[in-house]
Amino acid sequence: MAKQNHGIATKLAMTAASALAGVIGTKLVNGAWGVVFGEQAPTSKVQKDNDKALKQEMKRAKKQGASKQEIRAMESSYDALPVWKISLYTVLSGAVIAALQLAAQRGAERGADRLAHRRPPMNRG
Repeated sequence: MAKQNHGIATKLAMTAASALAGVIGTKLVNGAWGVVFGEQAPTSKVQKDNDKALKQEMKRAKKQGASKQEIRAMESSYDALPVWKISLYTVLSGAVIAALQLAAQRGAERGADRLAHRRPPMNRG
C-alpha cells in the first residue's frame, strides 16, 4: 500500500475524528454494558470510586469500634467482580473503540482530501 502525503488539514481532521470516536465509543460501550448486565462498567474510574468508598467505610467502622480483623475483612465491591467480566469489558471496549476510531479516521481522511483537492468540472463545450 502506497503511503499518501496528507496535508496538515487532513491530519488535523483525522486526529479530531479519532478523538471524538474514542469518546463516543466509550460512552456507547459503557451504556451497552449497563443495559446488558444492569451494573456499571468495570472502568478504572469505577474502581477508584469503589476504593474511595471502601476507605470511608473502613474509617466509619473504626470510629464505631469495629475490630481490626473486621476492618481488614472489608473489601471493595469492585474486587468481588468476576475476572471474566473485567476481561470481557476490556476486550469489547478495545475492539469497539479501535473500530470506531479507524472508521472515523478513514472517513475524515476521505472528506478532508475531497475538500482540499477539489478539481473544477471539466469544460465540455
